[in-house]
Amino acid sequence: MQNSAPRKFAVIATRNRPEILADAVMSIRPQVDIVYIIDNGDTDRVPDPEEGSGIDVIRIVPGEVNLSRFWNIGLACAEGAVLSAQRNADPWTVEVTDDDMWEVAVINDDPILPEGWFDAIVKAMREAGAAAGCSDPNGSLQRPMLHTTPGPVGLATRMCGWAHIHAGEKGLRYDEDLKWWFGDDDMDWQSREAGGTIMIPGFAVVNRFPDGQFTPELHEQSNRDREYFAQKWNGLVPW
Repeated sequence: MQNSAPRKFAVIATRNRPEILADAVMSIRPQVDIVYIIDNGDTDRVPDPEEGSGIDVIRIVPGEVNLSRFWNIGLACAEGAVLSAQRNADPWTVEVTDDDMWEVAVINDDPILPEGWFDAIVKAMREAGAAAGCSDPNGSLQRPMLHTTPGPVGLATRMCGWAHIHAGEKGLRYDEDLKWWFGDDDMDWQSREAGGTIMIPGFAVVNRFPDGQFTPELHEQSNRDREYFAQKWNGLVPW
């Protein structure tokens, strides 16, 4: 890959929490080349970034609720940026080759990422040949843990839903039929099939406001997501 091509990305979906979002962006921006903010809130809550800031705000229909779709938009943007920079071509008309490698962090809008988080996880992922990675949010791991088989595991060692990283060239996408919960768990299990999901010790990322926007409507959607997940994975659910 040419040095000029972006290789490190972050995707953050957000809705009407600009102060919280600012903290998350400030923590991850120094660690990556480009941050994609997927904003489905009021259009005046997240200002347009300055040119050359390495931040891109993508505004979608206000009020729409489909986290998997939002994350997929970011993953597609990252892929397009890599391929267009590498080939100097239309990103939608070129194909990924074995020489292409890039990473995309998908994080909520409320955590603060510790310094060195991105590179530490990517190093472990690449050494293990994993498709996804995260850090231990509970501080209990003594050594990296790699899962390569879909299925329930101890909750403390499943992929951290609010802050994880993809090997972008794997081309995995979130299942958009999982609109609120379980999209990250489904991606965890997909990643295990594609090479593994690895969790490293240290670099804990706190989910500061986990239920800050959990409405009765989203509770109902979560129940539907759970039912769909079980149907997709032969009756198994992650928790």
